[in-house]
Amino acid sequence: MSTITHTRHEWLPRVALVATTVLVEGASGASLLTDADGRTLYVSEQEQGEALCTGAECTAVWIPLTVPEGGTPTGPADLAGTLGTLVAQDGRAQVTLDDRPLYTFALDTSGGETTGEGVTDTFDGVTFTWHAATVDGTRVEPGTSDDGGSGY
Repeated sequence: MSTITHTRHEWLPRVALVATTVLVEGASGASLLTDADGRTLYVSEQEQGEALCTGAECTAVWIPLTVPEGGTPTGPADLAGTLGTLVAQDGRAQVTLDDRPLYTFALDTSGGETTGEGVTDTFDGVTFTWHAATVDGTRVEPGTSDDGGSGY
């Protein structure tokens, strides 16, 4: 399956232009949710029903997964949660899992990496703790990260 992504600038979000928005890849001992390029998807503990990672600094590190306006995210049949969207501050449709916005991590350089697992960082006065999204909601071990915490 070929994948098309639309990226106007490095810091802009990836927009899924394929039928399946969220895929599953086995890595780090878990069934990770990934974008169409195989990059691990993450959720923060602090976000529920709204996106708090909205500033340029945050979205440069945590890249929102979006769908085109009017698009509906799709995923695997065995996904334990519910995919949806929320309207971000800039009007984009950001993909959510159980009302938690989904992101990729800029320092994951290839599919299956989980260097963002357990990372804690602060943007615009909000401290975030990030976790790789999995099919069944279980936690994974950080992959290729020196300490599993902040420090990027």
